[in-house]
Amino acid sequence: MDWKRKIPSLFVKDRKIAHNYRLFKNLYNINAPFSIYKNKKVINWSNNDYNGITQNPYIKRSLIFGINNLGCGSSGTRNIGGTNAVHAQLESKVANLHSKENGLIFNSGYQANLSCMEAFGTLFPDAKIFSDEYNHNSIINGIKLSGLGKHIFKHNDMDNLESLLKSEKSPKKIIAVESMYSIDGSITPFNDLLYLSRKYNALTFIDEIHAVGVHGKRGAGITEMLNIQDKIDIIMGGFGKGYGLVGGYLSGCRDLIDSIRLCGSGFIFTTSLPPHIVLGIMKSIDYNIENIKEIQDERNEVIRYFKREALDKNIPLIENNFKESQIQSIHIGCPLKSKKIHNLLLEHHNHYVQHLNYPTVSKGNERLRLSLKSFHNKNMIDDLLTKIEILLHTI
Repeated sequence: MDWKRKIPSLFVKDRKIAHNYRLFKNLYNINAPFSIYKNKKVINWSNNDYNGITQNPYIKRSLIFGINNLGCGSSGTRNIGGTNAVHAQLESKVANLHSKENGLIFNSGYQANLSCMEAFGTLFPDAKIFSDEYNHNSIINGIKLSGLGKHIFKHNDMDNLESLLKSEKSPKKIIAVESMYSIDGSITPFNDLLYLSRKYNALTFIDEIHAVGVHGKRGAGITEMLNIQDKIDIIMGGFGKGYGLVGGYLSGCRDLIDSIRLCGSGFIFTTSLPPHIVLGIMKSIDYNIENIKEIQDERNEVIRYFKREALDKNIPLIENNFKESQIQSIHIGCPLKSKKIHNLLLEHHNHYVQHLNYPTVSKGNERLRLSLKSFHNKNMIDDLLTKIEILLHTI
């Protein structure tokens, strides 16, 4: 076999042998929390549409209005004909959301992180980056692209972070963390992190993508909830989860964000977001601000009930340090078992619960991950947990 076919063939074969070969489930999302799978209705416990925006009639009407008045696409990069007035309006809105001077929008959260890290390499070529071991792949690859030296500290371990900060001779230090980690729903210990950033004069970068639209008085994330937005240099967020659409953004001081605009390749060399999508995002942010207290109260009741019932059934929930985390995980510890439970829940019990195997999580930490929403009710939770309890003991 020719090498161009042999090497990919062996790669795919190895993934299948290790039970890490990914198959996509074709889901048609209808009113949250339901999806259609193989012509049957299933309860979706895994997507990131935290507030049910994808089928919200108010947001859908704004998108239709946007298409009719602004067209289907932007037709260019932001620098070459692809900037509409709504792009600038959204950038102003996200800056205001986080009490920052400037905002910059991207086609995805991945692009936002990648471009930001890359820009750090251009702006601060002698800096060193300190990154949590659970950081998203977009941050990891962005650091590689930056060419900067890096230190990886143990997840949420501020003692380990300080020892690395203390040992680094470069005066320019950048700390990159997520406010809420998608793997286990834990949040960064911000009091300790901010103490260290002041002590070592470090630039702070916070990825809020799983928290914006979900936590905080206006949905501005964990940093708003803790009233520390003014102490963070760059806050990154996205529109594909709590806001139900697509895209990412950065917010920070005027010149820092402007510098990223001027040297971030993921921003410069790509067609911009379609204007009707941008209009829909702005409407989603406004809708979320108006309704967030009610949504949060309902979701928190779901979270409390789920955790209580799971513990009563001795289901091995993975603990995190945030009682209002919508992300909950169940430890499985075996890639084949997690895959089987996922498939049986979907095919026979009408529950879609995503399993996470290596390389998304480390070997031995395979799990089921759930995204709890206000739309999940007690009957749904009871049925799901009963099925999981049985499968854990029979597979």
